[in-house]
Amino acid sequence: MARRRVVGRGRAADVLQAAIRREAGRAASLLEHDVEDLYAIIGSQLAAIQVAAKMARARIPPRANKREFILQRMPIMTELPKDAGKKFVESCWSKIVDRACRWWAENKEKFSGKDAKTIIRDLAPEIAPAIPAKFRAGSIIALTAALLVKEGLDKVCEKIAAQEPIGGAASQENAQPS
Repeated sequence: MARRRVVGRGRAADVLQAAIRREAGRAASLLEHDVEDLYAIIGSQLAAIQVAAKMARARIPPRANKREFILQRMPIMTELPKDAGKKFVESCWSKIVDRACRWWAENKEKFSGKDAKTIIRDLAPEIAPAIPAKFRAGSIIALTAALLVKEGLDKVCEKIAAQEPIGGAASQENAQPS
């Protein structure tokens, strides 16, 4: 079975796909932790990505000690990692859940007896486009997929399905002429 590419074409998509596969196992091992711990780990990963992006843009003087230069420019964390992770996930939760539930509806029977690592590995590429591009790292995507698996895909999708028909029925009633 051919794997679907994550985003776009070419080398960048292949590198992201490989990172997702690599990180899926690590993310699956974190399922023994509670949801709050997963939010804290996501927040820590976000901070690391932001620092790495900032350092990639920094111009290091030729004679400077690179280690000291980088360490002196590390920002103070002004927000707890758990809060940062929760805020990030909430900001793109509706898009993530929409994509995850669509995927789960198509693949539920196929993954019924599979382990969490397999589900995370196959779910992660599907939710990748829902995550903002500057944070679209394999670790963030795999951790978000692990969070969905931890919360229970059935439970999350049932909750969303229960909310959709209520809004959809009201809009259909208003659209029909009396």
